[in-house]
Formats: sequence, C-alpha cells, structure tokens
Amino acid sequence: MRFRFLAFSVLIATVPLIFLAGVTWNQARVDLEKSLHARNVALAQKVASDTEVLFQGIVEKLALVGATSGVRGVQNWEDLLYSILFKTPYLENLAVFDRWGHGLAAVSRRQVKPGPWPKDFPQTTEFQRVAQGEVVFGPVRFEEDGRPLLDILVPFPPGDPRLDRPGGFLATVSLRGLWHDISRLTPGHRFSIYLVDSSGTLIAHSDFSQVLEGREVRGSQAVSDLLAGRSRKDGVPPKRYVSYQGQEVLGLSLPVPELGWGVVVEEPVETALAPIRALAWKLTAVTIFVALLVGLLAGIFSVRLTAPLEKLFAGIKRVAAGDYQKALPALGEDEMGRLVASFNLMVAELRKKEETEAALARAEKLAALGVLASGLAHEMNNPLAILAAYTEDLKEYWEKEDLSPEQRAQLDRYFIFP
Repeated sequence: MRFRFLAFSVLIATVPLIFLAGVTWNQARVDLEKSLHARNVALAQKVASDTEVLFQGIVEKLALVGATSGVRGVQNWEDLLYSILFKTPYLENLAVFDRWGHGLAAVSRRQVKPGPWPKDFPQTTEFQRVAQGEVVFGPVRFEEDGRPLLDILVPFPPGDPRLDRPGGFLATVSLRGLWHDISRLTPGHRFSIYLVDSSGTLIAHSDFSQVLEGREVRGSQAVSDLLAGRSRKDGVPPKRYVSYQGQEVLGLSLPVPELGWGVVVEEPVETALAPIRALAWKLTAVTIFVALLVGLLAGIFSVRLTAPLEKLFAGIKRVAAGDYQKALPALGEDEMGRLVASFNLMVAELRKKEETEAALARAEKLAALGVLASGLAHEMNNPLAILAAYTEDLKEYWEKEDLSPEQRAQLDRYFIFP
C-alpha cells in the first residue's frame, strides 16, 4: 500500500510537470527558431542591400562622369581615371572606350601599365548591349591568386555626335572587400553568410578560405532554391537541411535581383539550438529534483498515513478472527483518529456482546445440568427405596432367627444396617 501511495503521489506530481516542461521546451524551440530566422533574414537583407548599393554607387558615379565628360571635354583620360580609381573602393581596374568599342585609356590599381585592349571587344555581346545604353554586369572570374573579380560596363548617355563622346567605362571590381564586410557580420563564425552568382559559384564568404579553396556550394538546399528561382525576398519559409559542408543547418537564401546573385545564410542546428538543449537539461534536472522531493515527502506522509491504516487492518483481522480483547491506540482528533475511536467502540460493543452471550450460554448449561441432576436423582431414589425396604425386612428376619455370633459377624461383613 505504501508503494502504491508513493507511486501515485510521484505520478500525480511529475506527469503535469513533464507535460508543462514539454510544452515550454517546444514553445521555446519555436520562438528561438523564429528569432534566429528573423535575425538571419535581416542579415541576408543587409548583405543584399549593401551589395546592390555598392555596385549601384559605382555605376552612378561612372554614369555621372560620363554625363559630364562630353560637356567639359577630357584632355587626359588617364588622370581622370586615376582620380576615379583611388576615390572608389573595391575598383581594381578602370578603362574607357569609344563608341566603336576601341580602348581610349586604362589604369590599374595593381599594374603600372595595364594589358592591351582586347581587339574582339567590339564584337562581344556585352559591347552590343552597352551600345544600346544598358549597364552590363559580367560574370565573376577568379584570378590566379583566388581573387574574385567582376567587370561592369557603364555606357555614357547619348549626346551630340559632334562631341565624339566615348562609349562608356569598363570597371573591374574586386569582391574581396565583400569578404571583409561579410566576415564582420559573423563574429565567432557561429554561422555562415556567403554570396553566389547566377551559376551557383561561390564568390564571397564570411570564411574567405572557402572562396580561395573554390568550394562547391550547389549541394546546399538554399543555393538550389536560388538557382531554381524559389527564393523569396523575405527569406520565408526557413529550411533545415544538410549543407555543402555536411552539417545540418538552418538556412535561407535571398536573391540580389540587380546582379542575378543570391545571399545564403546558414547556421548549424547544433549551434543554433544549443540554448534549447541547455533548457532541456535544466527542465530535466528540475523534473528529477521535483520527483525526488515529491517522492521523499510522499514517503514521509505515506508512512504517517499508512501506518495507522495498517494497524487498523491488523485490528480488523483480529476482530474477524474473534479477538475482541485488544483495542487500537488513540491517534488524535483528525479523521483517522475518529475512525480508530469508532473502531475501538465497535470492538468494545462486540466484546460486551460476546461476554453477554457467554454468560447466557453458561446459564443455559447450568439449567440443563440441574434438570439432568433432578431427573437422575428421581430415577435413582426409586430403586434405593426398594432396596431399603428389603434391607429392613432382612434385618427383621435375621433378628428373629437364632444365629451364632460367627454367622452374625459374616452377615455384618456384607450388609451395613442403619
């Protein structure tokens, strides 16, 4: 009984606690995932916005120079190009070409004398698009040292043909600066942010060694979504998948429409949900502590509660066996004490009833014995009276006879006369 009471007490106390802990843990997990997703969306949107602003700023600056160069004229293109080059971050090379696609001047941040102008440039698709007034972003290419570069062709606005206005600028932008900008957003590298181009090639990463190693990232679900056009600007819905590095991650992807690129943010599930695991351990510890505490208190109360009940059951067994002599000790004025007092009163009444019944049984036995004795006395008196009469007759007869002393002594041996 004590074990059942103890088990029931622990069960009643721990089952609601376990249920509440489970609900709390699940809600905390959902809230944490929402919070992490909101943070990752904000980071991805910042990277996408900063990237678009960076290139838009370069395009606008070059377009402004192109709009004013025909009006005021340019005597020395190299000086102008150098001025633009050193005032514009991330620019590696800058060249200007005329309306027929012939190079006029070129400067470089790393080379004293840039290489020759490509002869086939006027026949390229990019030049044809620039000639129609379109800004063209070329594909990302990698130098021998692993630096990712991007060519941007910016046309000059159309003007008076007599001014012989150049066709546009060819700007080569280094994406290495993006590596540092992105890496500053991921302190401690708890999660990864990276950029991919329209073909899914890795062009920038918070861990720039990934770019230098030329890691293949198309295996990540977020990159696949980008290439398939399934990514949304709000980064919804979040994904849980295995990344290209073989880790289970919470990831999302956002497109950069102006460039045809995409931003991917991935955070390992193990790192992201570490607070939830810590919470689960705490809830488990609290549940175990409460179960032990409830078990201890239930054990104490079960002893106090079941000990009188066990004594009461033992008393009931004695009463059932016919023992009404021993009363249970008093337990106070509570419910159990009143129950024991009622039981003792019942036992006392049963004891009185038993004593009364025993006295009645003894009286009945004595009465039956008296009737038996009177009957026996009556039955025995009759033959004794006859014997006494015959003895008197024999005495009278012997007294009349002349007997010798020896004969009288022999008769006295067998008969006793009054």
